[in-house]
Amino acid sequence: MSRTSEEASIEKIPTSFPTTRLKFGVERRTDKFDTVPEEVPRVSLDMVESWTGNVVENSEEDAEASAGLVRFHAGDVCFSKLRPYLAKAFEAEHFGAASPEFLVFRPTQFDARFLRYLLLSREFIERVDASTYGAKMPRASWNFIGDMLVPCPNERVQEEVADFLDHRTARIDALVAKQKRLLDLFRERRNSIVSTAVCRGVKSERSLKPSGIDGVGNIPGNWDTRKLKWLLKKSPKNGISPPIASESEGIPTFSISTVGNGEVSVMDDLKYADVSEEKARNYSINEGDVLMIRGNGNPELVGKCGIVTPPVPEDCIYPDILISIKFRPQLSAKFFVYLLNSPPIRPQIEVGAKTSTGLWKISQNTISNIRVPCPPVEEQQEIVESIDSASSELDHLTQKTQRSIDLLEEKRQALITAAVTGQIDVTEERGETHATHR
Repeated sequence: MSRTSEEASIEKIPTSFPTTRLKFGVERRTDKFDTVPEEVPRVSLDMVESWTGNVVENSEEDAEASAGLVRFHAGDVCFSKLRPYLAKAFEAEHFGAASPEFLVFRPTQFDARFLRYLLLSREFIERVDASTYGAKMPRASWNFIGDMLVPCPNERVQEEVADFLDHRTARIDALVAKQKRLLDLFRERRNSIVSTAVCRGVKSERSLKPSGIDGVGNIPGNWDTRKLKWLLKKSPKNGISPPIASESEGIPTFSISTVGNGEVSVMDDLKYADVSEEKARNYSINEGDVLMIRGNGNPELVGKCGIVTPPVPEDCIYPDILISIKFRPQLSAKFFVYLLNSPPIRPQIEVGAKTSTGLWKISQNTISNIRVPCPPVEEQQEIVESIDSASSELDHLTQKTQRSIDLLEEKRQALITAAVTGQIDVTEERGETHATHR
C-alpha cells in the first residue's frame, strides 16, 4: 500500500518503509569562497551528467566565476536546483568548489550513495521540477526541497540498496556505453559519406583543383566556390520570440529542439505565441524553408541547420534563436543543408561563433560570408540522391540503436526509483542474481 500525496512528497512509498523530511536527514552547507585557490577543483553544472551522477573532467578553462562558489567536502552530495528536470546530482569524492546553483548536503541520516540515488530518482525529480519558479531559468527552492518527505530506511538497508544499485546500474551503464560507441561509429561513417559527396561529388575519375577553403581541400575542376550570400534570395533573417499564449489565441511557433539530422520537425515541440497576425507574416515559414541555429549554450550546435518538413501549421513563425536562410529557387536547398552541416564547413562556423555570457552565437554577417563549394545545379540533386541512398541504412541502424539506449535508460530510472522507495526487496533480488550465476 502506498501513501497518498497528502501524506508524502514522493508517492509509491510502502507504509512499512520509514520516511523523513529531507531537511532532517542532511545538513546543508552554505559556506562560499571569496576566491577559489587554483589548486581547488571546481564543478560546474556542465560537468555533471544528467541522471547518472557522473562528473566529467572539463578540459576547457572553467568560465564559472570564482567568487560565490560553494564549498563541498568528501562524502557530501550536491544537487542542482537550476532546471531540476536535467537531474544533476553527484557525490563528492574530495574537497572542492561547486556552482552556486548546487545545494550541498552533508548526510546525517543517509548513506551518501543512497542519498545520491534518491535525489536522482524520477519521482523525486518530477516533484521538485513541478515546484520551480521562473520561466527562463526555472529553479527550485531549498524550502520546498528540504520539506519533502523522502524514504529513510535504516543504515543497513540503505547500504544494501546502494550496493544493489551500484551493481545493477553499472551493468546497464556498460550496455549503454557499448550502444553509444556504435552511434559514434555510425555518425563517423555518415559524416564521411556526406563530406566526400559535398566536396568531391559522386562522379569518378575527373580532375580536381584546390578549393582555397580551409578544411575542404580539392574540389572537381568544373565546380566553383562562392560566399553563401551570393547563393541566397535574400539576406539571412533572425526569427521572433514573443510571449507564450494559449492555443486558442496564439500564433503557432516552436523551439530549437525541433532542429536535428538536417530537418526541422515543427510538430515535435509546437507552442503558441502572443503576436499580431500582421507582424507574424514577416516570420512565417513553409515546407522546404531552411533554418539555422544561430545561438546555443553548446557551440557544437551553433550553425546546425535543417529543412522544414511537413506538417507545418498555417501562419507558423520561427523563434529568434533561429535564422532563416532562403536559397535561390534554382538551387538545391537540401544540398546546401548537407554541406553546411558537414565537418569540412564547421571550422568557418566555429571561428565565427562568439560568446560573452555562455551563449554562443553566430551573426548574419558571418553566415553570409561562409565560403562553400558550389557544383553545377544539376549535379547538386545527384549528390543529394546519392547521400540519401547511402545513408538510409545507417539512419535506420542509428534509430534502432538510439531506441535501445532509451529503453536501457528508462529501465535504469525505474530500477532506482523502485529500490530507493522500497518497492522491491533488494536482498531477494540480489539472492536471485547470485543463484542464477552458480
